[in-house]
Amino acid sequence: MDHPKVSVIIAVGRDNPLYEESLKKQEYPNYEVILVKGYKAAEARNIGVRRAKGNIIAFIDDDVVLPKEWVSMGVELLERSGAHIVGGPNLIFPQASISERISDFLISTSIFSGFRKKFKKAKRAAFCDYKHFATCNIMMRKGVFEKVGYFNEDYKYTEDMEFFLKCKIKGLSLYNSPDFFLYHKRRTFPFAHMKQVFLWGYGNMQMVLDYPFVFKRPDIWGSFILISVSFAMLIFHFKLAVIIGLALLPITLHFLSYSLGVVSRFVAFLIKRKR
Repeated sequence: MDHPKVSVIIAVGRDNPLYEESLKKQEYPNYEVILVKGYKAAEARNIGVRRAKGNIIAFIDDDVVLPKEWVSMGVELLERSGAHIVGGPNLIFPQASISERISDFLISTSIFSGFRKKFKKAKRAAFCDYKHFATCNIMMRKGVFEKVGYFNEDYKYTEDMEFFLKCKIKGLSLYNSPDFFLYHKRRTFPFAHMKQVFLWGYGNMQMVLDYPFVFKRPDIWGSFILISVSFAMLIFHFKLAVIIGLALLPITLHFLSYSLGVVSRFVAFLIKRKR
């Protein structure tokens, strides 16, 4: 097996990142590590790509821990599948707290989106839609950036989803394998989790404004339905709404946070248009 050079790019925003020890222990013989600090995610990743010397680009977050065969597995999957991009699940740490496990449960599956291969291991490897990939665990051929361009620096959130959507539009192949996994720290429930999913909703609504066909996603139109039903319940069936909300508190907070993010971005768009 050849060992093409791999450039592992990390946008660092924490004082005590988790990845360091596991990245040093990689069995793969030919990789470099590119750290970019002090920039928002899209800018940091673009800077890293421009600095990269490898023919293969990998991205991880600074709060992950890698199996020692992570780099070699990614390279093997790229060669075996022939895909432009390979990814896999970012799994919860085995020693995670209860609040992190609640967060993991909520982001792993949902009424609107179903099973999410970027958070849980699928039964088998397969070519997948862009929604099943995340830049905390991804590897791709450097030529992808020549075909698609760089990460959109106008995006504050979900810039990785917008990038993978552009890859899909350009006809590039994305391959998800349960063998290409790492461990990723989860947000604690409720407040950190609610902030995260709110920003996901906000960023995904930005994608709808830029790519209107994305509105077909159930989590987007479902957010408008959920907000409308919730307000109607509070007005006409206040007691029942409170009882249901408390009985299903984690689920309620999760979906309302995401839906409020979607609606907030849409309202901001409408206000900007009127000015």
